[in-house]
Amino acid sequence: GCRIEIAGGFVCQQQSRSIGERPAATQRAAPFVESLRHRLESEPDNPIARQSLGMLLIVSGHGEEGLALLEALPRFLPTSRDAMDGPNYEYSLLEGYAMVGQNDKALAGLPAVMREPSLYPPSFIRDDQCFAALKSDPRFLAILADPANTKSPLY
Repeated sequence: GCRIEIAGGFVCQQQSRSIGERPAATQRAAPFVESLRHRLESEPDNPIARQSLGMLLIVSGHGEEGLALLEALPRFLPTSRDAMDGPNYEYSLLEGYAMVGQNDKALAGLPAVMREPSLYPPSFIRDDQCFAALKSDPRFLAILADPANTKSPLY
C-alpha cells in the first residue's frame, strides 16, 4: 500500500543522500515519486501521499514543488481537527523548510510543534537528519534545551 511505497522511497533516498550521493538518491526515488504522483491525482485529499511526495521531491532537489505540497497539509488535516496526526504533518513541513534552507521558518515553528503530543520526542528531533543544517545553530540548540518545549510522547 501507500505506506510501503512511501517508506521505501524515503529510506532509499535518505540513505543515499546521507552519504553524499544526491544523484543516486534522486534516481532511487524516481519510481516512488511517480507512484505517489498518481496516487495524489486519484486521491487529492490524501495527506499521507501529499506529505510523502513533498518530502521525496525536496530530497530530490525539487524544493519549491515539495514545499508547496507540505504547506497545503494543514488545510487537509489541521491539528485542530486531528490532534494525533496534525502535529506530525506540521513537523514534516518544518523538516521541509530546514531541508531547503528556510531555517528561520523551521525554527519559528519548532517550539509549538514540540509542545504538542506527537511521534517526535526532542531526542528524535536532535538526531533528525532533516535538521542537519541546524545542528550547530544556537537557536536550534536553545529550542531543544528549553523545558517549555518538552511534551509527553504519544507512546
